[in-house]
Amino acid sequence: MTVQGAAKNTEEFLLGDITRFRSGLVLRRKEAKEKTEFQYPLLTLQSMNPKGRIDHDSLKPFWAAEALNPEYLTRPGEIVLRLTAPYTAVLITEVTKGIVVSSNFIIITCREEKTIPEYLAWLLNTPCFKRQIYKAASGNMLEAVTGAVFAKVRVTLPPLILQQKIARLKDLSQKECELLRRLAAEKEKLYRRTIDRIQRGEISVRGVNNDQ
Repeated sequence: MTVQGAAKNTEEFLLGDITRFRSGLVLRRKEAKEKTEFQYPLLTLQSMNPKGRIDHDSLKPFWAAEALNPEYLTRPGEIVLRLTAPYTAVLITEVTKGIVVSSNFIIITCREEKTIPEYLAWLLNTPCFKRQIYKAASGNMLEAVTGAVFAKVRVTLPPLILQQKIARLKDLSQKECELLRRLAAEKEKLYRRTIDRIQRGEISVRGVNNDQ
């Protein structure tokens, strides 16, 4: 089957029919009053990047009164979905496993006979999917949407072979954008150091364009 032919062979499903949902932890039920040996990194709304990444520097420490059930911790291959706008989805990898998921999110596991997590995470972040969620939320941006709302959203899936190709392309795109972001950050540091040295008189401005 060609990619072009596969693209035409799509199927429509309710999200709840191709995935399983479980809720995040209600923190107050397990939170210790003081520091304990059961410390975990905690996923917060601020530590989830709108582009679908987890910012490790923004994770908060969470001290539990006892060891937490693994069902409340992130596991590779699962998707964590924010229940409030902008309803961002994040694919969990080996790098982001073992993080506490609070009740501000739901955890999604794919039924892989129909879809793969790498593709579904991309699909959940598309404008088309989010428009359905905003519509279901009736314009109330501050109110959390329940898992039941997500379960009723319709998604159109191509065959698995095409899902895999799209997922690989998306992964390549993210890696390239991350490299460019790092390059831009290093360039900014270089220019800032150069300007500081010019101001201290350590180097001349010969060769720098000016209006003279």
